[in-house]
Amino acid sequence: MKTHEGKCCDAVVRHLEERRGVSRANVRRHDNDPNQEARVELTFTIGDQMFAMEHTAIEPFEGFLEQNNSPMHTLRDIEPALLACLPNDSDFRIYIAVRPFEGAAKSEIAVIKARLVEWLCATGAASPITRFGQHSGAQPTRPPGLAFDVTLQRIERSMSERRVDVFTLVANTEERRVQRIKRACSEKRDKLDWWKDARGARSVLVLENNDIQISDVGLIADALAIAEGELGTVADEVWLIGTHTDGQWSIAELRIDAVRYPDLQGDGPMHKLFDPSGLRDLTVDLASERDFHA
Repeated sequence: MKTHEGKCCDAVVRHLEERRGVSRANVRRHDNDPNQEARVELTFTIGDQMFAMEHTAIEPFEGFLEQNNSPMHTLRDIEPALLACLPNDSDFRIYIAVRPFEGAAKSEIAVIKARLVEWLCATGAASPITRFGQHSGAQPTRPPGLAFDVTLQRIERSMSERRVDVFTLVANTEERRVQRIKRACSEKRDKLDWWKDARGARSVLVLENNDIQISDVGLIADALAIAEGELGTVADEVWLIGTHTDGQWSIAELRIDAVRYPDLQGDGPMHKLFDPSGLRDLTVDLASERDFHA
């Protein structure tokens, strides 16, 4: 999975600068720190406060990318037909039970897809529009003539490019998402805690999500809350960067101290969209702490 750790870190640092009204200083990499307990992506100061920052990329669950790229599971080839028939004012996400063609002869697959497209086109126009980043409340439905359930979500447009995405699901997706985020938190917490305890740093965890298929800000925020409820808090602040579209990323605060998403956002947008082209790759552009002491 391609990641953008340096640019994701830079995006969050810029928001911290904006929030505090002071520019960063003393930015250092610590990925090669002689003390293994202190190996975080970055430390820096904003005003008189030191920050320690870690980044990790998350997929919805272990093995997700391999599953959805499998020819036996994919229904992505019906997306052009859905783009042509569904309303232009919304994005659509369609979730289908895993292995929808199980037991079907090859000659029957085209018929199954045609029935599915017909039902989605008829149903999509009547579906309510959900605010981006909020749960739609859509429930699985068994379309006539099909042997699997379908969940159809109609979402307000979040990007200039209209999207209609079709995905297959596995059982216990949200439980597996929690386990994935628990692993990420467990791997990062001790290093961030070292900087809090030894240097009085404010700790920041940056989660990078490049999945638009079965992930959104709300689902990831819920999984983080469950994971931290079991493990304890991983950092003073947790941020989410969405990198699934090259020319337009998103940023959201998942937790700042004791306040969590969506209470942090209030009546404002659930996340902010921005052009990542001006970001610095801080994990490449900066010398490491070892380099400074060499």
